[in-house]
Amino acid sequence: MRARRIFGQLPQKPLLLWNDGPRIRRLYQKLEEADLNPGPPGKGRNVWTCFGAVLAGRATRTLPAAVYNVLTFEQLAWGPLAAAALVVTVPVLLLTIVIQKEIVVGLTHGGVKA
Repeated sequence: MRARRIFGQLPQKPLLLWNDGPRIRRLYQKLEEADLNPGPPGKGRNVWTCFGAVLAGRATRTLPAAVYNVLTFEQLAWGPLAAAALVVTVPVLLLTIVIQKEIVVGLTHGGVKA
């Protein structure tokens, strides 16, 4: 498989997800049978499927869960908690400042023109 050969050269262990493979098709079928419609086929559904596969890993945690692990039973460790809060907040804040014009364009794109 070409993708496996190319991504196998990276230092990280790659996770390849075949979005139209038989295992994923069975998963979508089970979801639809349980009235949990995953949406129409396409890029959006594939992206959310990949997010789910990555977040389901044992070594993967969302940032709020990682920040919560800073808390202890003995005391509230303010230093590590503040550092974790900065690590979570600053990238989002910087990204928002950089792309704020695009955000406004996207929000107003469907607006009604008079």
